[in-house]
Amino acid sequence: MRRHTLPACARVEMVLLIPALLLFGCGQGGDEPGTDGVDEGGAAQAMDDLDPCSLVTAAEAADALGVEATEADRPAEANTETRTPSYSDGDDTVVRLRTCRYTGNKGEGVAVLTVMVRHSSSPTEAEMGFESMRSTYAESMGVTDVPGVGDQAFWMSSPPSLSVLSGQHQLSVGGDVDAGTARDLAAEALERLTQ
Repeated sequence: MRRHTLPACARVEMVLLIPALLLFGCGQGGDEPGTDGVDEGGAAQAMDDLDPCSLVTAAEAADALGVEATEADRPAEANTETRTPSYSDGDDTVVRLRTCRYTGNKGEGVAVLTVMVRHSSSPTEAEMGFESMRSTYAESMGVTDVPGVGDQAFWMSSPPSLSVLSGQHQLSVGGDVDAGTARDLAAEALERLTQ
């Protein structure tokens, strides 16, 4: 019997999108507006203007992937905004997700680097979603904690992806990179995200 498998870049794309889908249903805001770091519009407005491809540049992606040239893609299916009822007197919980994908020819195949950032309404909501994602991946694929980047971070090797929690943001860097390279890219991306 012939077994069908997805190309490596397709598997990476699916794994990076799965957390986004899981997190839309997680972490309903229990915080009251104006408390515990709840977003009252300023950070949300910044996310409206955020270009995820500005967090990791094309030159950095090319260096990380070892390809001569890359092109940025912002897949429409991975750039979303949802509003769900929260427990804070009917206010909306805003979930925003932005994704950037770089690709480049490598040998007879394609090298891929994907950067995804998710903005939550509060640090509490972001942490709940991050912990849910970590638990899901720990059970199914195994994860390794990565110290020194963001508030918390973990790496999974199949397919390669680093997930980072930082305040109200979750950042994922994955694709044809190793854990050290993903960590360096994520650290730089977080600096740009908080500027």
